Amino acid sequence: PHLLPVSANAPNAELVFDASTGRVLAVENPDQQVYPASLTKMMTLYLAFRAIEAGRLRLDDMVEVSSHAAAAPPTKLGLREGQTVLVDELIRGAVTESANDAARVLAERLDGSLGHDLLQMLRADLAQQEADDAADAQDNPQSPQDAADRAQEVAYMHTLANSIVADGSEEDFARIMTLQARLLGMD
Repeated sequence: PHLLPVSANAPNAELVFDASTGRVLAVENPDQQVYPASLTKMMTLYLAFRAIEAGRLRLDDMVEVSSHAAAAPPTKLGLREGQTVLVDELIRGAVTESANDAARVLAERLDGSLGHDLLQMLRADLAQQEADDAADAQDNPQSPQDAADRAQEVAYMHTLANSIVADGSEEDFARIMTLQARLLGMD
């Protein structure tokens, strides 16, 4: 059974265009405001799935809703402060309803109680990328500019990792998401 109320129809906006010509093929509700960017939810879900895969988070874990998460702007499930919700339901709400309150509850759980574990995983990923870079450099040397650009990117990722304190704040989780995105090659 679906334990959470399902939100009203989520606002949607659509713009489809041909990337090669720039020609607009379809437009629907181009001025519709949609909160927040879906990439934020996708990165939150990605990190949640990593924590589940690592055994640090379980689908049947119960998570308490904070006042901050309950106050998330639309679209949301209508979670209430103090309510406890299964991780599985939060994931489903974020995926199927694009629910910001569900994504915030997950983000707070990930950073607040699992932030140090996530940071260890991300630092291990960064170390692996550096080892891969060194191995690749022997087989396929980069140009001096490419090497300098990569060194700057790696230095930025280390600075970002060193700034993460896992305090449960939205700003801190944003740093975790940014580091994960960079490690995935997203700018």
